[in-house]
Order: sequence, then C-alpha cells, then structure tokens
Amino acid sequence: MYRYKPNARWASGLEGSFAEYLRSLGLEFDYEKESLIYVRTVNKGICRDCGGEDCGQRKVYTPDFFLRDYPIIIETKGMLDATTRMRHRLIRSQHPRLDLKLVIQRDLKIQGSKNKKTYMQWAKEEDIPMAVFNPKNGSPTKEWLTTGRWE
Repeated sequence: MYRYKPNARWASGLEGSFAEYLRSLGLEFDYEKESLIYVRTVNKGICRDCGGEDCGQRKVYTPDFFLRDYPIIIETKGMLDATTRMRHRLIRSQHPRLDLKLVIQRDLKIQGSKNKKTYMQWAKEEDIPMAVFNPKNGSPTKEWLTTGRWE
C-alpha cells in the first residue's frame, strides 16, 4: 500500500503515526517522493553575475507524504517555528497551484508572537490548509485530506 525510499525511516514519531492513520483510511502514499524548489530573498545580498542587490537563495524542500490517487501533498509538523512558517509562505506564493497541506501535532501559540496567534490562526491568514492530527477524533478527515483546493 505504501513505498518507502530505500532504507527510509520516519523522521519523527508524528510521521510514523500519521502514516498509520493514512493507511487506516485506505489512502496510498509515497514518502518523501519529490523535492520542491523555492527561492528565499537574501537580505543585503549582491548577485555575483549582475551585481544587482535583488537576489535570492535557491532552497530545496522535501514534503512528507504524496497521496497516490490525489494530487495532494501533506507535510506533518510538530512545531511551526519562524523558519518553517516563512518556508510555507514562500512555497505558497511561488507554487500557487500546488496543493500542499499541513498537519500539525497540536495547535500551539506562536512563540514570540506579540498578538499570541495560534498556528491555526496563522494558517488561516496565510491561506494555508492546516489540520490538527487527532486520530481518536478522526482528524483530519479523509474528505479534508483528499479534497483539493480547487474542487
């Protein structure tokens, strides 16, 4: 039902538990099948080729789960630090047609946030599909996992 990369191991207990949950829903997936390229702006950078100051750094990101029967990618996260939030903002803006969903372990308050937003509030503001993983309550639902953004 699923394929590992050669000698693959889950990067976290959350990934392993979520993989079991996907299997319990009858969803086939590939683990870390592909990587995405995005560009992060470099502050005070200078391009080596043209000398311009508007330059960026090419970054590579490998999401966790690629659903086989749906054009949907799922990333699991225990915490959403500032770097992770920035990465997902950039990926969303640079790959607007990509259906990438975040599944988090719990909805915590963002550390250092002056207005004390939670992860879910942040995701809603950024238009990033996110759900809290709670298999005992059936969250996220199979419908949420398999419904694309444009359906």
